[in-house]
Parts: sequence; C-alpha cells; structure tokens
Amino acid sequence: GCTYCTAFIKKSLGDEEIARRLQQQFISIGLEIFDDTEMTDHRGNDMSIKAFAESQKAGMAPTLLFYALNSDDEGELIYRAIGYQSPERFVKMLDYLVEGHSKRSSFRDYLATLPPSGGSGSDSRHKLIDDPLFSSPPHALDRRRFASDRPLFVLLEADGCEACTNYHELVLANKKIRATLGRFEVVRLDVSDNKSHIVTPDGQRITAAQWYQQEDFSRLPALMFFDEKGTQVLKTDALVELSRMTNSMGLVLDRAYEKGWSYQRYARTKSIEASNKKAAEAAQ
Repeated sequence: GCTYCTAFIKKSLGDEEIARRLQQQFISIGLEIFDDTEMTDHRGNDMSIKAFAESQKAGMAPTLLFYALNSDDEGELIYRAIGYQSPERFVKMLDYLVEGHSKRSSFRDYLATLPPSGGSGSDSRHKLIDDPLFSSPPHALDRRRFASDRPLFVLLEADGCEACTNYHELVLANKKIRATLGRFEVVRLDVSDNKSHIVTPDGQRITAAQWYQQEDFSRLPALMFFDEKGTQVLKTDALVELSRMTNSMGLVLDRAYEKGWSYQRYARTKSIEASNKKAAEAAQ
C-alpha cells in the first residue's frame, strides 16, 4: 500500500546496474514492517519483523537501514535513509557507504562535494515562495514554559530548490491541506540563512542553517512537526506528496503519537478506515 515503496522498487531497484551492484556489494533483505513473522536480527536476537521495525525506528516507509557486517563495527547501524530515493540519489548513497565516506562525513556534506548532475543541485530559476500561511519573523518558538494553543509545522527550504517549488505547487496549494494547516502555527525557514537567529521549541538560539544541519537533513524541503508543548512528533526530508502530508498532519492533530503510533501505523489505520467506509457505502 506504500506508493513511495513501489516507486523505489520499480525505478531504483529495477535499474539493472543498481541491482547488479547491490547483489555484488550488499546482502539485501526486504521486510514488511507490519509482518508478524519471526526473524533473527543482525545481532542474533529472535523477534517478529514488526518488533524489529519498531526497534530500528522504521516508522515511515520505505526505510533503508545499512549495517556493517564485515568489520570491527559488525552489526552497527551505519546509515539510515527514509523515503523514496531516486536512482541517481541512491547510487550516490551507495558510493558514500562503499567508499567509506560515512566514517568521515555526513551524507549531506558528502553530497555537497559532488558536482551537480542530472538536474540535481541548485537551480537559479527556483526562488523561495512566500505564502500567507507562514508566520512572520522573528521566530521565538520556545514552548517549554508556556504551551501554545496550536501545534507547530516548520518548513525548511532554500533558493534554487526545484523540489521546494514542486512542494508548493502540488501540496501547499491544495485547499484541504491549507485548511488543515490553519490549525497549526506554520513557520518557513531559509536554510541558507547563517545570520538570523531563531529560538527553537527546545529553547536553543541558533540560525536556520545550524538547525538544518543539527537535524541531519540531507535534502530539501525538510519538514518538522511539533506538539503544543514543543515536543517533536515527526521530521522528514523525504518526498512528501498529498497523502503523506495529510497523514503527517493527522498524526499530530489526532494525537496518535501519544499512543506510541508511528507515522506508518497511523497512515495504515486511516487507509483501512477509508477502505471500510467505501465498502460500506458500496453495500448500501
């Protein structure tokens, strides 16, 4: 039921050269995160696949987990990637891991050393887009002492980001999305800004550029959701289209996180509810 998983499997894993490389350089295993089948994990522990997914914080699909198996760090998680990875980006990710760059730098910093290609990198045709949904600066987002009456949505973008433009046109322009975002405090930050300071929900005084790096994002746009008290509920720099945006907001507004639900569990529950409703209406 995950369209992002389907796209990754068909486009990236379906690439013959990528498939050949994975078979030669990796032991690759695909797991369904709600599967109750018993498994033995990379450290020899027996558990269900669902429990393993929860233990590895695989709460949004697809989640790619890379472990070291043939070194002094055997069994160590060396990189986690969340969301759809295009063939071009996935190849760069494999280079980053196989060539040992993960021991020296973050994936974001590694990408910054590569020449732009195939439409990646900054595009001067794309500029930051203003929107009346966005709160005006200065941004004092500290909620530790006094809770807000609304949850918080933080959008991180920059000039030159084609994916940011697409997000505005395909997601933020949607009437239902905009209506729901009216229930949030919405803040847009420019991650190229190294001068203007903000106060984060946990009370840090930093720039948007520093916050982006601190959260270990590697692409734009990046999204963060916080509850009324400033606790981070969800963050992602993965591709977010209409359904994923709807479910991300719903996870926060329905307070499903208070029950320990991951994003994917919430999304699956809403999908089942919609399917049952449709079946019931058809039966009438």
